[in-house]
Amino acid sequence: MKQISNNELFNVYENVIKEYQERVGEVVKVDKETIDLIIDIVNKINNLNSDTWTTIAKLINYDPQISNIDPLRQGTISMFVRNICKKIGIELIDKDHRFGGLAYFIEFKKC
Repeated sequence: MKQISNNELFNVYENVIKEYQERVGEVVKVDKETIDLIIDIVNKINNLNSDTWTTIAKLINYDPQISNIDPLRQGTISMFVRNICKKIGIELIDKDHRFGGLAYFIEFKKC
């Protein structure tokens, strides 16, 4: 596990956003709270031991009955988390390679 500063993660995040915007051809606006959440999740994944199974919901103690995050926002956050992890050399594998369901509850393993 390599320690990565929040500034380094923010720079990677900016590059991921730029690449995504170029690919889809539109500007993506993400508020500071969401950016902070993305960076927090990536830090938590980075600190996991290899071969650990988890979900974003578990990492951030997400309870939809306390604070509900809409499915589209969950998907966006999950997508950026995965892209940042890939850029910094963290491989994530979904359990059973499933697609569907709420993004925060898709179980994955850090390799």
